[in-house]
Amino acid sequence: MQEHRTEPSASPPAEAGKRAILDTKSFTHRRPMSRRSQAFTLLQASEESPTLAGLMARARESQARLAAIAPLLPPALRATVTAGPVEEGEWCLLVDGNAVAAKLRQMVPMLLARLRVQGWDTRGIRIKVRGQR
Repeated sequence: MQEHRTEPSASPPAEAGKRAILDTKSFTHRRPMSRRSQAFTLLQASEESPTLAGLMARARESQARLAAIAPLLPPALRATVTAGPVEEGEWCLLVDGNAVAAKLRQMVPMLLARLRVQGWDTRGIRIKVRGQR
């Protein structure tokens, strides 16, 4: 039997590049300085960040306002109303349609009175119709 030997040929540049990339994997990598090994919740993250903590507090306040007025809303409308942001004493309610917005605009004086009785100093309520999803 004859033995067939091939001489190593010069590798094309693409193969040389692959070989160089593979060789870099043998180097040790540094670990990030402050990487957490445990997952944490959004609540935990917000407690560590003043910006997120402020945002979470505003969202909780808006949800509490909605909970305060929810008993005044007709049952059919409750699911279509979402709490929006509070900006400079004016609270925003987001609604699903023009008919809901019209009904809520009629109810604004009553809703403001409820909020004031509950302790929120609210100058006004804006009603915004959400875009179609």
